[in-house]
Amino acid sequence: MSSQQNKSHNAYRSNAPRHYFTRKFSTKIYSGDLPLEKNASGLYTPAGIFFLSMRLLVPMAYLYIALMVARDISRAWPAFHDFIQTYLPRLNNVIERVQRSSKFVEVWVVIEALFYILQHWHIQYLQYKDPLEASLTAAPILTLEKRRELFNRVIEHVYSHDPVDFLRGWFFDEPLENITRYDVYDYLTWSMFEGRNQEHLTRDEIDQLHWMVRELEYCFSIHLYGVDENAMENIEKERYFVRYKRVQKHEGRTGTRMRRVDSVNFKMLDLFENPSTGNNSGHSTDSEHSDSNSDGKTSDDESRDVGVELKWEIDPSKRLKPSRKYKFLDTMHDESPSFFTNLYENYKKRHSQIQKLENFASRLRKAEENAKGAASSLAENAYSKLVNRGSDFDKRLNAMSDAMQNQLHEAWNSVSKVKERLETAQFITSHKRALHMQLNGYRMLLEKAINSNSVPPKQMVDLMHKITQCNENIDAIENSASTAFLQSMGLDMNQLLQRRDPNRYAKYTGDPLLGLAVYPLMFQLAILGLTDGLLRVLLRSRGFERLHIGSTVYYYHPGFAQEGDEEGVDIADDDGENNSNHIIPIVFCHGIGVGLIYYMSLIDELLKLGHPLFLPEIPYVTGFRPWISRQSILTPHAAVATLTAMLASHGYLKATFIGHSYGTSWLSYMCKYSPDSIAAVQFLDPIVFCLHIPCLTKSFVYSQSDPGSISYFVRTDVIINWTIQRSFPWSRIVLFVEDIPSNIPCSIYISENDILIPVDAVTGYLKSKRANIKNLDDVDAEHFSSGPMNVTIIRGQQHGDFASCPKTCSILAENARVLAEQAMCGKGDL
Repeated sequence: MSSQQNKSHNAYRSNAPRHYFTRKFSTKIYSGDLPLEKNASGLYTPAGIFFLSMRLLVPMAYLYIALMVARDISRAWPAFHDFIQTYLPRLNNVIERVQRSSKFVEVWVVIEALFYILQHWHIQYLQYKDPLEASLTAAPILTLEKRRELFNRVIEHVYSHDPVDFLRGWFFDEPLENITRYDVYDYLTWSMFEGRNQEHLTRDEIDQLHWMVRELEYCFSIHLYGVDENAMENIEKERYFVRYKRVQKHEGRTGTRMRRVDSVNFKMLDLFENPSTGNNSGHSTDSEHSDSNSDGKTSDDESRDVGVELKWEIDPSKRLKPSRKYKFLDTMHDESPSFFTNLYENYKKRHSQIQKLENFASRLRKAEENAKGAASSLAENAYSKLVNRGSDFDKRLNAMSDAMQNQLHEAWNSVSKVKERLETAQFITSHKRALHMQLNGYRMLLEKAINSNSVPPKQMVDLMHKITQCNENIDAIENSASTAFLQSMGLDMNQLLQRRDPNRYAKYTGDPLLGLAVYPLMFQLAILGLTDGLLRVLLRSRGFERLHIGSTVYYYHPGFAQEGDEEGVDIADDDGENNSNHIIPIVFCHGIGVGLIYYMSLIDELLKLGHPLFLPEIPYVTGFRPWISRQSILTPHAAVATLTAMLASHGYLKATFIGHSYGTSWLSYMCKYSPDSIAAVQFLDPIVFCLHIPCLTKSFVYSQSDPGSISYFVRTDVIINWTIQRSFPWSRIVLFVEDIPSNIPCSIYISENDILIPVDAVTGYLKSKRANIKNLDDVDAEHFSSGPMNVTIIRGQQHGDFASCPKTCSILAENARVLAEQAMCGKGDL
């Protein structure tokens, strides 16, 4: 590690890192607990009734099988037939109709029943599979430097907006005062450390985790308590604040979207615009900063058109000082499970003193017996001469002797219990010591495995599970010690020291696969024929070839030769450099749905451009592919290798990449791991921007899909849900503007009513990065060629609606042509 990296590492290293243990939630979440998605039309729609009828086909198949069994029994036993005919005549009529059914129907009904059982077994098998293994298989563990860079970019965006809403969003809008330090540690461990538990972190990773929590606490301190007034006097405002327009009016919209600017930000705005007023400006309200029209009147639906956005400073020594420091609430979960076991360990250490007391008591008892035997006669004679039997003095002496004997007896009984307590202490300390030795050995192996990057995920997961098991055993020993201690004190464990469950957050890898549905085989084959079968026919008629690259299927069209171009000529010249005289191919990556057939309008428009066209299939986000294995999901590097090999197999080194929805994750991989293969890039309804905001997670995973929408049968598909909940490496998918190569042109299209992505947050983030934003109705060629990045808002449309709008597809294709021309001319530099 270089000296610079060492400095970076020491910046977040703590002196005494604490090891935490992730505790399981006592209750599970089920699909019925989830709310319906926004603007759901419900079951009582044509689409909802259709899907319900399809799902009822399977129970009908089982009913038909029962009638078949009753028919066979009536044939074998005439008495049963007579009973049915006498007492259940209607059932007898139904059975007679079944007797006239064809063998094909009977065989098909049995196949449907078996297919239904196999599907449920498949779901249970996937539910049983280890989610941690799936997470580590989806992408390797990030290095400390990469994770630090990722967190800094996330916190930069969170700090400039609202960190409170960000954190509460992941905890299902739980009040901030209820979110504890342990909850934050657990959430950050899961989100930033590849879905692992807290006990699965190395020492360096624990240091980094503590650094992340301190950074979050600083953000909360600034946003909750504001900046120290003394620090606001002489500051370099442009370094910490960014001015922006807060309101953009759009005709036809029911409301005005604006950033949330609280009183703290208004105070900063006053300082920014009126430095002479200093700190005397005080707090302001929205009404005090509203716009004034040309006639001096104030508009009720508009607020101040200028706001202040905080800028993140990586160096802690150069940051603004908050007026107060915010700290997350500590709970019993923050303490290691060792309180009662430490009591017994300390008891064992002090046993030597107790042992001396026991030996002393034993010698005293022997001396007492010897003294009694030697002086019994002398004592009796002396006592009888000095004290009269039956006198008051004799009675008082006997009473004192009885009291002393009782005290000695109680003391002796307490000493005799030392052996029992000592056995408990020895059992606890010996087992705890053995477990800690085993745990330290596993941690050493885990640290070596993580640093080597050569251990298979399954072996690493097995090692992590052993660490978890050791922690659970240590916790069980602590519970046993507490039970024994409280019982010895005569206290009830159920009334003392009760731990409440940690707050639940959107930990989708740890929750069961939610929102799954099973459909009849007949329905799935029909949909497969209408999608994949029809797609092959349509693309073949348009001149596409269906090819394979590894396990990935793709369609290829060579394009239409332009004047002065030779068909099939490589875009690279003899020296291997890009030859701008030849056409750059286009690669389109589809999103979640029924496959490429949904995008036929866009594909037709792209074909008109004459560029070579590649259409890779992503089967694990395509519905109704029950044979698709979970192991077919490509890792980020495998996806990059597939796309680059696909281009190279046809003699191309670069391409214009277009992606929609989940397909933009492949574009993100290309930007990060193979930027030299990108000539231009176009994002359609991208999920990759602001992925750290819980909008996509809560919209897709933690809400029931609308049974009245066509997307219902896709959202409930088994392999699609597995892909999103188990094999979704968000840290590799999330894309920041800095990750996009600065020398390539980029266009982004966002649907205004998209419920899957945080539209306001994404547009605000892109605008803060100098992106040019326009409505689709206002775009022109100049907009497409403006700057390194242009953003287009598709008003009034939801996620993926552009594919059913020929006019929008035509604009998208024209944009792709402009991007390709810019790439050929070498434009697009920042």
